[in-house]
Amino acid sequence: MANICSKDQEINAIETQYYRGTVRIAISQTRFDHSRVDAQRTVSEKNVSRLLQIFKLEGCLRLDAENHVCAIIDEKSLTRALSDSHLTLETILQRHDDGSFPFLNIHEPIECLYGQHRIQAGKKFLDDNDQWWTVKLFDSGLKRKAARKLVEEDKNSQPFSDGEIFQKIRYYHHRQDEQAEKKWWARLTESKRKDLRQLLRNPRFVEALDKLLAFPGLWPPIRLGALHRFLTLGCDEEINFCLTDIFTFWSEIVGPDVPKSAVDYQTVLGLETLVPAISTNDHQRVQTMFSSRGLFCTILDETVRSSLLRRLLTVKRLIPSLRTFFNNLIYLEPCCVIMKRLIGPKQKRSIRESLAASYQRPSRLFIEHEKNRRHWQSGVSPDFDRRLAYRQLWLYAFRHFPEMVPYAPKKEPGEDRPQVKEPNPVLWHGLGRLAVRLGFRTQSALELQSRDPDEQSALQLVRDKKSALTSANDPLVRSIYRLLKTAQVETKPVEAPLYTCSGAGEPYERRFGRTHVRSHYEDRDTMYISHVYREGGPVRNDITSFFVKQDIFHSFWGKEEASVYLKLQQEDGQPGDAPMDDAPMDDAPMDDAPTGDAPTSGSTPPTRVDGLPNCQIFEHEDIVNRNRVLEEALEASINRRLVLERSLLDTNEESERLRQQNRELTDRNRVLEGSEQLRQKNSEETDQKYVQSLSKANEEYKQLSQTNAEVIEQNHVLKKSLSKATEDYKQLSQTNAEVIEQNHVLNKSLSEANEDYKQLSQTNAKVVEKYRDLKQLRHRYKDAERWLSGGTEKMKQPSQENGDGRNRVLEQPLSVAKEKAKQRTLTQQSKAQESLEPPRVRGPTETPNHTNHSYACGVGDEIGRQPSTSSLQKG
Repeated sequence: MANICSKDQEINAIETQYYRGTVRIAISQTRFDHSRVDAQRTVSEKNVSRLLQIFKLEGCLRLDAENHVCAIIDEKSLTRALSDSHLTLETILQRHDDGSFPFLNIHEPIECLYGQHRIQAGKKFLDDNDQWWTVKLFDSGLKRKAARKLVEEDKNSQPFSDGEIFQKIRYYHHRQDEQAEKKWWARLTESKRKDLRQLLRNPRFVEALDKLLAFPGLWPPIRLGALHRFLTLGCDEEINFCLTDIFTFWSEIVGPDVPKSAVDYQTVLGLETLVPAISTNDHQRVQTMFSSRGLFCTILDETVRSSLLRRLLTVKRLIPSLRTFFNNLIYLEPCCVIMKRLIGPKQKRSIRESLAASYQRPSRLFIEHEKNRRHWQSGVSPDFDRRLAYRQLWLYAFRHFPEMVPYAPKKEPGEDRPQVKEPNPVLWHGLGRLAVRLGFRTQSALELQSRDPDEQSALQLVRDKKSALTSANDPLVRSIYRLLKTAQVETKPVEAPLYTCSGAGEPYERRFGRTHVRSHYEDRDTMYISHVYREGGPVRNDITSFFVKQDIFHSFWGKEEASVYLKLQQEDGQPGDAPMDDAPMDDAPMDDAPTGDAPTSGSTPPTRVDGLPNCQIFEHEDIVNRNRVLEEALEASINRRLVLERSLLDTNEESERLRQQNRELTDRNRVLEGSEQLRQKNSEETDQKYVQSLSKANEEYKQLSQTNAEVIEQNHVLKKSLSKATEDYKQLSQTNAEVIEQNHVLNKSLSEANEDYKQLSQTNAKVVEKYRDLKQLRHRYKDAERWLSGGTEKMKQPSQENGDGRNRVLEQPLSVAKEKAKQRTLTQQSKAQESLEPPRVRGPTETPNHTNHSYACGVGDEIGRQPSTSSLQKG
């Protein structure tokens, strides 16, 4: 309570020192870019629409004190405006409880501290000849701290978003204003304060976010409640890269000639996810918004606006924002869970740092392509090879996350929500094999690679269908396992993805965040490094879902490796058409690193240790690498031998089981031969029972047919009743509509009667007031009459000194004065009756009749008995 009182005292002190009065000014003479406001809030069209609806329902209550806005004006401008408006400072300082604030004509727009949303809504709601607002004026000597208090204590302002609160906290932190910073911390919930403190402990994130504070339009849609996802992903480098990329993009767009504060929320909302240089639809949309000043509305210079438009129309990527960034993190989340599995449970560093620590560069760079095709090629440098291998692991996670972790794509509109699937052992095994091939030989990757996915799949299938306690040695599990081992995977040709399309492409609301079900499975088979690093297609109407996925991938990992990779492809063959082996990944050895010396010209390509031909002619390799590859190949052969021995044991077990089944079948046949005679004996009895049952069934069929005919007849009757009820319903609906129309007419008549009643009440109040005045006049008249009577008596008494002659002289003027007073009284009475006649609401056939009003007659009688005071005074 004491805190509230102290705030009120501070506000009162500010108004006492700097307050200059309250006036009405034209809305066109207001602006909201005052330097005393630390970070001017961007205009939210959603809030303007909300206020506009309130104005339509309740009216624009701009005279109410809670809807006033505060503005700054210097002494010179105020003096000039008061002179032009024929007002004084005392006039605008005095209280106007009735709302009759004077109108102040000013020549230059004054700087308002807050209230831009209500001003914008009023501009749309009010008529053109009624465009004004009530403003509280403060002297230009108002300090920044005092102006901040006025802004923050506005009770009718829009609630601050989490992004705006974060802006304020960082702003006052840099200004070392601890008290103001604590005040903004208090606006957050406890959980949001905890997440924000954890974020601020990461200096890389803080530095990247502080740079973005210069663009105010990026922050309003941010919700700090999602920070716990942001902080636990473990991909710090990717997040920091994306934040820096957002800053770089908007800095290049505004350039050196436009302030960063010109990037308002309306501009960001209109531009995000557009690709003006690739999509003709987006190109036209940007031009339309620019021509209508929907973008960068604070920039008025046409030359500067032309430069902005020119830079925007050359953008060949999705225009980023903080809103798209946080939504793309949701897409990245399941992939992070998959990547963490390669590291293990004791992760203390980021995903990139942990995998880089376990990286062992292979002798050749492994490139994976669609449909289990891959090839080896010469590396560039250890750092480049590691980065390219690291990105291939992420692409694997993007392709298969719905079948590996309990996350599902977004549901399509009008369809059911996709079900979360069980983890697929084959895909986890493939991830471990890919990680080892690429050089990330972590303990978890080696463990995933060593597991037999077919055995796990067979065991999981039997446990789901039969029993959760089934062991891996169950005969059914072993049979399914052998079937999976011999199964052939059918591969279909995959067409290159389209980046743009001539028809309808990916809508704006699907260009960020986690992918939808249909687009995920359409693009899954093309999410490989050869397609992701390829340049987009020609300019068409719109972009495809693959273009969106490609851009999201580039926003976190960049495109710096793309040019080097494409150059390698051109040296080894056409981009994306390099020779590859077609053996499935699961049938290849655990490490497909090439061995052997480079062949001479004209010789046949060398072979791998597993007998498969290499896809390319490799250069000479040193003995150390060759020995390591041979040892690994030998280990793989031993493992294969163990698998074959295990399969042989399983085959022997299966043979023994079949022999046992054969013996059981022989015993069963013997029993069947003995029962054949019994079956023939019972055949005749069975035939008789069959005939009896058939006759009984015929009788039941006849009864059912009869019952069916009755039901059909009842249905016919019900249909007639239904049609009749439908007609009755239509008549009732029509009657109801007529009743509603009559009610509408009655309501309109009632409202008109209420208006007439209000006018009559006001007139009656005026009549009563005048009647009181006349009553006072009557008392004055009686006093004057008594005074006149006394004077007359005195004049009638003859004076002994003057004699009778003088009395006659005095009596003659007195009679004349009385006669004049009587005439003036009658004249005044008639005028009073005319002025006091009250208005009356008459019917269409009723004629005016003023004599029916008793209060008017009473007043007339009173006036008729009152002589004119002025006449008495003259007499």
